[in-house]
Amino acid sequence: MNASSPKAYPSSEVDSMPADRTPPLEPPPLPLAPGGGKAVDLDGDGGRLSADAGVVLLKASADQLGFTPDLAMGLKDPRDPRRVACTGADLLQQRG
Repeated sequence: MNASSPKAYPSSEVDSMPADRTPPLEPPPLPLAPGGGKAVDLDGDGGRLSADAGVVLLKASADQLGFTPDLAMGLKDPRDPRRVACTGADLLQQRG
């Protein structure tokens, strides 16, 4: 395909439905037992929350307390030290 004159090649293996027309696959809310006289529905859409927020807080705490190197020293590393590019502490710090 030439970038200056793109051509469409029909294929029976490709779905021609545009992506914006595909309905979202969202599970329905899960009703839970009422709490405090109010209905409670569990919804997994997340809203405006970030799934990484807990990891960010955990990293900040680990950096402030400095326990990651101590934790890494307590773990057995079966790798050949001559071939290790990342230390156990490096790997633990990448847990996000």
